Amino acid sequence: MFLLQRLRRRPRPSPALLGLASAAALVASDASAQCRVTSGPALFDSLSSPGLPSHLRPTNDSMSLAGSARRLAVRYNYGYVIYGLAAPGSPTRTSYEDLYVQDGYPKSGDGQTRTGKIAISSDGLRSLVPWTDDPGFGTIVQPFGGTSFQQGGDYAPAGSETRYTNVARVGSRYIALTTSNFGLYVADVTTVPASGPSVKNGIFSEIVSGVGTDLADLSSVETGSKTWVVASSGSRVVVLDVTGIGSAGAGMTSGITFRSYAASELGVPGGAYINTVASAAHPTDGALHLLVEGYRVSGGQRTSTGVHLLRMDSSTGALTDVGSFVPATGENGAQLQTALVPFDTDVVAFLMHKTSAGVMKLQARSSLDFTKNLAEAVTTFSDVTAVKALLGFRSSGGAAHLYFADGLSAYALSLSCDTAPGPATAQLAVERVPLTGAATPVADGGSVFIGDEIRIKPAYAPPDSVSPLLDWRLDYDFHDGNAADSQAAAMRLIKADASRTLGPSLPPTSLTLIGPCDPAQLPEVGDAPNPATGAGCWTSVTTNGTYGIPAGTADFSASAPAQKELKVAFEVQNALNAGGSSVAAHRITWKVPQQLLKVSAILSGGSLEDASEATWTFTVGYSFMNFLM
Repeated sequence: MFLLQRLRRRPRPSPALLGLASAAALVASDASAQCRVTSGPALFDSLSSPGLPSHLRPTNDSMSLAGSARRLAVRYNYGYVIYGLAAPGSPTRTSYEDLYVQDGYPKSGDGQTRTGKIAISSDGLRSLVPWTDDPGFGTIVQPFGGTSFQQGGDYAPAGSETRYTNVARVGSRYIALTTSNFGLYVADVTTVPASGPSVKNGIFSEIVSGVGTDLADLSSVETGSKTWVVASSGSRVVVLDVTGIGSAGAGMTSGITFRSYAASELGVPGGAYINTVASAAHPTDGALHLLVEGYRVSGGQRTSTGVHLLRMDSSTGALTDVGSFVPATGENGAQLQTALVPFDTDVVAFLMHKTSAGVMKLQARSSLDFTKNLAEAVTTFSDVTAVKALLGFRSSGGAAHLYFADGLSAYALSLSCDTAPGPATAQLAVERVPLTGAATPVADGGSVFIGDEIRIKPAYAPPDSVSPLLDWRLDYDFHDGNAADSQAAAMRLIKADASRTLGPSLPPTSLTLIGPCDPAQLPEVGDAPNPATGAGCWTSVTTNGTYGIPAGTADFSASAPAQKELKVAFEVQNALNAGGSSVAAHRITWKVPQQLLKVSAILSGGSLEDASEATWTFTVGYSFMNFLM
């Protein structure tokens, strides 16, 4: 007579418990979120602007904005004009700087433009303008006083060699930066000598070593702890941390660090170039965000290859793709500047593309849901031939204000834009992964067999790019109500198996478990449980009486296992949870499969027919072993 040996299905190997973190998460998109025009576009600066000396003419391809100071500077051929933004939708000219006639900077030959790309500081108290004439004056720095900018000094390199300028604030200091044919120059302009053209290059400046000579466009981002400067060329973006800049004088740039990102790392496809880069700090945690657009030349025009919003980890420099989109054919004429504007709990990208009909179409895309154009319903602009400058800020009243220029004229446009951030909300889904075939969902409270492999899929909304997670935790066997395993206040999961503290900073999109298992609870003897292979998992839940309910009661009995419900829990917290958190729990009933044969009498040479629950392996031998599992 043949005897039977029945063996438990052994766990098959599965991927490692924690893979690389993914920024992907479920996004609860607000279908009503949109931008509506509240005023404009209103022409405020052009060749016909009255009240200016006849030799001053606008170039309208360079502007700079100090939103907090409600101050906007527009480049002119021999200086710049300042507009007040007390009514942001209707800029009012408050002063102008005539560097040629009034301040006396020299002009040789009959050229009509002697100023380069201008900049003002974020608080509107410093201005920069390169003087591009042959005599070799550099970038002129002027401090604001009273109602206008005052006489200042200048720093090398020669204005004719400059590309772009920027003023970054580092604490109470003002740091001027200029990209040039020779490299990136830096000067401390906290104190500005009122020397004017009487002293050439009177302000000390120094090249940042190793940064290269290809950089052009410049922007700066100031947070509570860091000051970033973002510079770009057609093939790369360089992010500089200027927080550690030294005192004015030789060696002042030695404390500046930087990272360089190739176009391909920023989402720009091969054979394409970087068209524009805008930058901003996330309003919740200050994380630097980059808005990058690529282009190719088609028919003599720049055609967008796509727009990408990226988030930079300040510690590692790693970039996370927040979102991207490719403008539709016929709506993809790339322009020369874009804007990235912080809102309450997200950042919003504003940019324009020229259509095949010759009009400008506005894009407004939030980091909450970058796939959606919030300005889809905004009418196209037919009077604007090109966008050579585009700036924006958001007022305390909630409206976003854009200022754009086409080389001949400048316009103001105000928009009311709604986005939908909120407290972090945890979500959990569970699937059973069979030996063969597709995974199947396991409902909350659903059943699986001991030894089955399950896939746990945590998710949360809004995404980290909108409101960054402050903490997250995951517990495979959560005992809610047992003080050894839970608490009433956030964070509630005090014995989590995976968490932000253990790493990574964001929860993986899926984890595997061959269970039941609780790796945070060590067995009395032997190695710690391993959810990825199932090793030690049975022991882990038969020896965790400390954490069971009631206390002292293990989840399972090793000698007499019975059907038991365990709870997986996932907890998240962001700054909008008001000191609390969101916990999602998923109950799983683990069943002990019955061992049955369809036929009790088996003839020699006959086949065995299994009626057992779960999956079992049969072997034929001359002895019988009765296994618990």
